[in-house]
Amino acid sequence: MGTQEKDLYISLEEQEIRRIKRLKAVDISIVLLAVAICGFILAYYQTYEMQQYVLLGVFACIGLYYAIRLIPAKQEETPAAAPEIKSIISGIAMLNEHGVHMKEWNLEGLVSLIIGKNTKNKEVDIDLSDSAYDALIHEEHALMNFAAGNWYLEGLHKPAGISIKKINDTTRYRLTDNKPCKLDRGDIVYIANTRLLIK
Repeated sequence: MGTQEKDLYISLEEQEIRRIKRLKAVDISIVLLAVAICGFILAYYQTYEMQQYVLLGVFACIGLYYAIRLIPAKQEETPAAAPEIKSIISGIAMLNEHGVHMKEWNLEGLVSLIIGKNTKNKEVDIDLSDSAYDALIHEEHALMNFAAGNWYLEGLHKPAGISIKKINDTTRYRLTDNKPCKLDRGDIVYIANTRLLIK
């Protein structure tokens, strides 16, 4: 969306806020007008007649009604919905020895997933059965969790047999047991020498 489009686009919430401000300005104007008319009635009528009291009562009621509308209503505090936090990581791709994508998985909308191998009794989210190293991969080998806008990886077995090559580093780091590792886009995760590109 270009800057001109952003300037022209007004959200429904902004429109509602503007509408409420306009209504408050009208209410204030009516209150001030009613007060001015009451002052005029008091100054104009020198004798206290029934007409004066009726007019004063009518305009005082009008002014009071619109003054009360200006008092903000006490709202019950409802917990605000937490804003949806999106990750810059959108998927995972299994690479062959030449770096070609063999299989891909979309992570959109997920908050937790298991990496391993499907069996007839259990399915995992990221199935590495097609890997050349599938004999070295456990049914539930690793766990990925999404928290605070980031994906984290941890092994489910000791030793985990998982290493990570960070995007701007040439060294492969072995995953420490019981310590989640933050993933970044472009990292390569090695699960029993099966390469997974974090996209």
